[in-house]
Amino acid sequence: MATASKSSAAGHSASRPAKPTPHPTAPPTSSKGPAGTGSNLNLDAVRKMFPKQAQRNVTKGYQGVEKAFAEYIDKRKLNLTPEQKDSLRLYMYATVVAETGNFSPRSEPPNKTNTLTLPPEYVGPSDVIQSSYNKYSYKNGNEGLKDAQTYHGRGYVQLTGKGKYQHYGAAAGIHDLVANPGKAAEPDTAAKLLVAYVMEERSRILKALDKGDMINARAVVNGGGHHHIPNGMRHFQHAYTQGLEAIDPTLKDRVLEALKNPGGA
Repeated sequence: MATASKSSAAGHSASRPAKPTPHPTAPPTSSKGPAGTGSNLNLDAVRKMFPKQAQRNVTKGYQGVEKAFAEYIDKRKLNLTPEQKDSLRLYMYATVVAETGNFSPRSEPPNKTNTLTLPPEYVGPSDVIQSSYNKYSYKNGNEGLKDAQTYHGRGYVQLTGKGKYQHYGAAAGIHDLVANPGKAAEPDTAAKLLVAYVMEERSRILKALDKGDMINARAVVNGGGHHHIPNGMRHFQHAYTQGLEAIDPTLKDRVLEALKNPGGA
C-alpha cells in the first residue's frame, strides 16, 4: 500500500519537486531508545513483539542484536536514515519471532520443511530419502546429505546450507563458522549472522516494506513470495505490526486514513 507523492497547496513553485508522503507504516523517530538511535524502538517496544514464553530471553537477545547492528553500521560507515534503521531493526526482531518464537537461537530439528519422508513400501529403511535434512542435500551450497545434516538451520535467522555458512560467516566476521557450524546457535554469533544477513539484503527489504509488501519482505529470509506464502508469515506480520504500534500509538489511525485516502490528498 504505497502512498503517492503530492505537491502542496496553490502557490507551490512548479520547479520544486513534490515531497514524498511517508508510508503510513513508516516508523517515527524521537529522542528515546538505545543511545544514538533517536528511536522509540527500545527494549519495552521489542518485548511487545514477542509472546509471553519468550520474555525471559528478550533482554539478552535484544542487547546482542543491538550491539551487532551498531557495530555493523559503524564498521562499514553506512549512511542510513533513522527511519531505515528502525525498519530494519523491526524486520530483524519480527524475523526472530517467526524463526524461533522465543528469541532462542535454536538448532532446527528435522521437520516437513527440511526432510522428505515416504511410506516404507516406497523406500527401504536405509534409503537416503528417509534421512534427516535430506531436502537440502544439494541446496544452498551443500554437496550431499552429510553437508545437509551438518549445516542445517541454526540461529535467529535459521541459517541453512554450507554456502550460506561460508558467505554469512565471512560477512559477520566469523571466519571459522564452516569448521564450527554449531556456533551459529550461540546467542552472540546468532545476532551477528542475523544482522549480516538482513543488512546484505537491506535494499530488497526496505523496498518491500516501503510498499507495505510484507509477503515479499518476509520472503527475503524464508523464500517464497506471492506465489507461495513464506513459512511463519502470520507470526512475522503480527510481530512487525506489534512493534510499530508500540513505537507509534497513532499507527492504526494513520493506516485507516491512508486506506480511505490512498492518494494522500
